[in-house]
Amino acid sequence: AAAAAAAAGAGDEDGDDEDVYDNAGHGAVFRRILKMNNNKSELAWWHSWQMLMMQVEMQCCAIRERTWALKATNFETSGDKSKALADDRATHGTRHDYHAAMGELIMHQHVLLWRSINVSELPVGSTNEGVKLAAIMLQQSEARLYTSYRAFDEGLRAFESRLPQSSIARRCSVIPAEGVKGIPGFESKAEDETVCSICLAQVEEPGEQLCMLDCG
Repeated sequence: AAAAAAAAGAGDEDGDDEDVYDNAGHGAVFRRILKMNNNKSELAWWHSWQMLMMQVEMQCCAIRERTWALKATNFETSGDKSKALADDRATHGTRHDYHAAMGELIMHQHVLLWRSINVSELPVGSTNEGVKLAAIMLQQSEARLYTSYRAFDEGLRAFESRLPQSSIARRCSVIPAEGVKGIPGFESKAEDETVCSICLAQVEEPGEQLCMLDCG
């Protein structure tokens, strides 16, 4: 009740502020049901729900921002990579930290949904409609968090496995004017040994960059 009362202060004196998203979504419909019943206590609980929805969106935004940064990061050396990995973990936390934060947000929404089902002060018809809408919004929160986290997890895995620029550079050579055999170590290689393993084309044009895989 204390949380609901505090949340009510976020609006005007009637506990009636604008919907956090728009006037046409599930949240707006839920809010109009509450207003029609003129129950300030239920409106206060609705403000708590709104704040949770905003916290979910803030969490999604933070995850997406970190994902973009991870995808754009390159390292010059192995030392740079180790430092970047440590700095990212120290600043933003681990996967486990995200699991805990997202789980807590969803748990709080489940608690408010349970409260609406079991101790709502609204008429039965309004309660049933409100619970249905709240369940839809809960599913939306779960879906948005899942989508954001999945993209983050993929980005972090790529970040953790990304080669430093120095590791790439030492594997690469520019083909000189005399051809592939002019590269040190390639003098005795047969023609089939200079076929690109990715595009299956012969690598032979002077000026092209040839990169050798560790497997040869």
